[in-house]
Amino acid sequence: MRRLKFYPTYEEAKRAVAVINIKSKDEYKKRYKEDPRLPSNPNIFYKDKGWMGSLDFFGKPIPDLYSTYEEAKRAVKRLNIKTSTEYLKRYKEDPGFPSNPKQFYKDKGWIGWFNLFGKPTPVFLYPTYKEAKRAIKRLNIKTSTEYLKRYKEDPRLPSEPNNIYADKGWIDWYDFLGKLTPVFYPTYKETKQAVKRLNIKTSTEYHKRYKEDPRLPSNPHKYYKDKGWIDFFDFFRKEKK
Repeated sequence: MRRLKFYPTYEEAKRAVAVINIKSKDEYKKRYKEDPRLPSNPNIFYKDKGWMGSLDFFGKPIPDLYSTYEEAKRAVKRLNIKTSTEYLKRYKEDPGFPSNPKQFYKDKGWIGWFNLFGKPTPVFLYPTYKEAKRAIKRLNIKTSTEYLKRYKEDPRLPSEPNNIYADKGWIDWYDFLGKLTPVFYPTYKETKQAVKRLNIKTSTEYHKRYKEDPRLPSNPHKYYKDKGWIDFFDFFRKEKK
């Protein structure tokens, strides 16, 4: 059975979503197959074709977010939000808050989560990425999961090293833990061929078996997001019904 082509433009897909009255991302994931011309990941498929965000895609008004970092800081203080975890749970209490302030204010004065909550950055933390890496080596911590369980063994290690050292040399967790960054297949096509050789047929089976080939990433849809990824049907070379 030949698969129908997806709507070529963002506006056409938007109109199709409005016709079948889909109102949210969760609802879209459950119902997009009602129209075989809608892709499973519209944010990826229409990324370079006019994508303007989920709110616009589902016909909802885009909120007027705080335009400056200082405005956001004052609003956070009014709501008495104290941690990044609390922010992610409560930011919808104020429609002016972005869901990802670090990204939204990246070029608008963002300093860090501690600063956002009006807290001084702890002076006891290792000031450099290299010093933190040496501490990790002394503790013989091997994985990010183990790090989150054991980092308090050294009071100078932060709970979120990827945030604290974001502008101080952070590369990735592999580098931080002294491991070689895996060399994955550089193209989506090569990865598809490797999956075919292993005869992997579903995403569930993939997550159980991808380690059989060290060049396969754990999350192919994320790794190849900007390298040609379409969807899991295409990845396993299945026809959409």
